[in-house]
Order: sequence, then structure tokens, then C-alpha cells
Amino acid sequence: MMQKAIRKLGDQLPGAFFVANDPMAAGALKALQASGIQVPERVKLFSFNNTSLATFVYPELSAVNVDTELMGATAVNLVISRLAGRTTTQRVELGTNLVERASSK
Repeated sequence: MMQKAIRKLGDQLPGAFFVANDPMAAGALKALQASGIQVPERVKLFSFNNTSLATFVYPELSAVNVDTELMGATAVNLVISRLAGRTTTQRVELGTNLVERASSK
């Protein structure tokens, strides 16, 4: 997908990309680097999830960190409630934080 954006946008690339997850961000980083586009000097790159993969690439990926254990526990509790016959909707908000690394500095 990043290769397509690079071809289509050329010099009009935005200053930053927010990519859906760490594996996709690693692929986007590879495509940018293969095209000679410097990260973060020309394009900053952010991902979502903050898995260990974010620190295995160069430059390391800035990422939105989500408490996946809390997310999973909340999902299980919602399923249990639904199975118990509760049909009311419930809004759930989970906190996040940005872990800044070299891909955005």
C-alpha cells in the first residue's frame, strides 16, 4: 500500500503516516526506505499496538500503546454479559499513550 502511495503522490507525500499496526508500519518503512525517502527527516511514521516489532526495525517506530490485556478482559466481560442475556449497549473507552521513538523525531 505504501508503494502505491509513493507512486501516486510522488513529491506530494504528507509529512507523516499513521499505520494501522506494527507489521504494516514495518512494511511501510521498508517501502519508504527502498524509495529513498528518509524517515523521519522527510516523512514521520507512527503505528498502533506498540509490539516488540516496533523496536526491531530502524528507525524504531513511534507507536500508540494500548493495554491489550485490559482490552481482552473487557471484551470477555462484554461477551459474558451478552451470553447472560444483557442486551443493553455499553460504551467502553480504553486509555492509550504515545511511545515516541526515532521514526517521528
